[in-house]
Amino acid sequence: MEQRLEQSKKVYAMQLATIFLGFIVFGFSENIKGPAIPRIQFDFMLNESQLGTLLSLNALGYLIACSFTAFLTRLWGIKIVSIAAFGVMILSGMCIYLSNSFPMFSSSYFLMYIGNGMLEIALAILGARIFVKNTGTMMNLTHGFYGLSSTVAPLIATGLMSVSVFGHILDWRGMYVAMLSLSILPILFAMRSSFPSDEVAHEDRVPLKSLMRDRVLWFMVLILSFGVVSELAVGGWLVNFLEKAYKWEDVKASGMLSAFFLCFTLARLILGPVTDKIGFILSLIIFSGFSALCTFGAIVGGEPLAFLFAAAGIGIAMIYPTVMAFIAKRYPNGTDTAITFTVTLMGVGSVIGNYLIGGVIELVKNGVGSDTQIGLIRGLQTGYGFIGLCAAICAVCSFILYLILKKQKNLSESSNLWYDSYIVWRGVLKMRPKVFLAKRVPSEVEAYIAQHCDYRKWDREEEIPRQQLLEELSDMDGLLISGGSIDQELLDHAPKLKIVSNVSVGYNNLDTAAMKARGVMGTHTPGVLDETVADTVFGLILGAARRIPELDAYVKAGKWKKGSDDHIFGIDVHHAKLGIIGMGRIGEAIARRAKFGFNMEVMYYNRSRKEEAEQKLGVVYRSLQELLQESDFVVLMTPLTAETTRLIGREELALMKKTAIFINTSRGQTVDEEALIDALEKGQIRGAGLDVFEQEPVDPENKLLKMPNVVTLPHIGSATHQTRADMAMLAATNLVKGVQGEVPPNLVAELK
Repeated sequence: MEQRLEQSKKVYAMQLATIFLGFIVFGFSENIKGPAIPRIQFDFMLNESQLGTLLSLNALGYLIACSFTAFLTRLWGIKIVSIAAFGVMILSGMCIYLSNSFPMFSSSYFLMYIGNGMLEIALAILGARIFVKNTGTMMNLTHGFYGLSSTVAPLIATGLMSVSVFGHILDWRGMYVAMLSLSILPILFAMRSSFPSDEVAHEDRVPLKSLMRDRVLWFMVLILSFGVVSELAVGGWLVNFLEKAYKWEDVKASGMLSAFFLCFTLARLILGPVTDKIGFILSLIIFSGFSALCTFGAIVGGEPLAFLFAAAGIGIAMIYPTVMAFIAKRYPNGTDTAITFTVTLMGVGSVIGNYLIGGVIELVKNGVGSDTQIGLIRGLQTGYGFIGLCAAICAVCSFILYLILKKQKNLSESSNLWYDSYIVWRGVLKMRPKVFLAKRVPSEVEAYIAQHCDYRKWDREEEIPRQQLLEELSDMDGLLISGGSIDQELLDHAPKLKIVSNVSVGYNNLDTAAMKARGVMGTHTPGVLDETVADTVFGLILGAARRIPELDAYVKAGKWKKGSDDHIFGIDVHHAKLGIIGMGRIGEAIARRAKFGFNMEVMYYNRSRKEEAEQKLGVVYRSLQELLQESDFVVLMTPLTAETTRLIGREELALMKKTAIFINTSRGQTVDEEALIDALEKGQIRGAGLDVFEQEPVDPENKLLKMPNVVTLPHIGSATHQTRADMAMLAATNLVKGVQGEVPPNLVAELK
């Protein structure tokens, strides 16, 4: 078992290494061209038109690669496609090194961008398949490493081009082969790893035609396209804007661009958890809106607010990875196709967007005065304003999408604006939270869980064997259970466990200290069983007071030979004195029945006074000693804690009236059972009604089962069909919310 866990951890580590190193290589490959382009232009004697054609050709290669990577993924599998993408990068580096003519070089550069496009799609698909939990966090974190490598790539490239190896200067050719050869590192990790299966049944795979009919995906295309235009345009236009509009020197203007990329990178590294917390669509609204406001504020505020250009990077950074996280969650059986479709159209849109920015600048400049300084400034302001407008359109599209999803009820109702939905698609969902049901639940509850989670279950009435439970939990995110011990041993066998959902009010089976140390949530099911348990308490009161089980056996045994016989008389319940130890919700339900149904005089003992209950129900507070001395019926309703263990012992039983009846529906360990047996045998109290025992199931030889003045039940206080169904549904709701990263409504007090 431990070997399997260790192997699972190693595989996951290999997967992470492949993705993170992949994004570093991706960032290098896209951003080392800056320092190299002037030297390439000089070596091949390229004019501006030829250089522009080269870069356009590369963009075409990128788009072509994006378009066929999904097909290759279905054909070969994501592992081979990822290795192939890295391999193409290495091959292109070698070809660039050997290129002695412009046609050979342009072909090699084209090949590099084929690899670049394959790599972007492959990494996005890998992330979607591996990052099942905290998807937004992990997507942003991996893209943050892309940002880091992009930031340092120009510096490393510049340094490498002047490095001498065996008396030979690397120059730009050697720099390219050295940087692209780093792709060997993620290849080594990918070859030693395994990746989530590509074997989705044909009938379960979402076809492209179906995806294209989903307007949500088209909104993703719009959001991503406008977001990426904002992102890429900053690198091309910010320095130009600052130098010409504010007369900044190139060093100062480049410093602002560096500040933008710093904000951009830090946002991806730090703010990913926010997207998981508040939801992907809401994140897109907030972050793209923030970017737009910063951009417009910087333009309107002039040079004193120029720092807002850098701050806009915080918002822009979150758009791409958050869209990828949303696609991963919405299209689990069509992730590769959906990502490829979205990124390909985004590439087309971003090319168009960048041409539009240049066109807008020229149009406004010519309209105001092409040869004037004010014309240049207004043109640049309008052009950069278009970048802010793209971010604003991104926010508007996200808001419209939010309204659409809310209308479709594909946004979590309980979370309102604050949580995005887990989108449920029919068919087999491969990358959803995994939960184990250690207790049978009604079919409608099981169906609810199936909508949100993959699950396995224990489908027998008897409790699951401990060792089997431990084995089942190795890959589980959540556990639904009733009564089994949740201790350090179990937590050690469940490395992914996020929540334990107890199908009960009591939770003394939870080691809350160990769970808190591990960050595992624990929930219970209060509220739904209050009235049902109160009914059971009164059943025990009436059964013990009027000797109903005893007389039932008396009649069935043929002992009823004549009329009334005083030796089988019981005692009255109405107008008697009832003492309740533990005045919680169930205690109040019992008091209400006693006061208004049986005209009883009700007193209670609790850790704290319940003045509202005293006024509403007319109950009276007593010390524990006073309550025991005065009551005709004593009902114990405390939870089991260190303080309440054996709360009722010999001394407490000795305080009770000889005519009193003791009722316990809390936990067996709250009573010293041997002391209770002695009190009943010696006639210190009249009788008892018990739904719980120190040992459960109770030993058939337990003396309490032999006593005619003791009414016993098999810990069944809440056991009606409706109440148990309601408890199971509440426990399932707690479970689902917990594995989805939300805070469930019924966390136990010690874990809040």
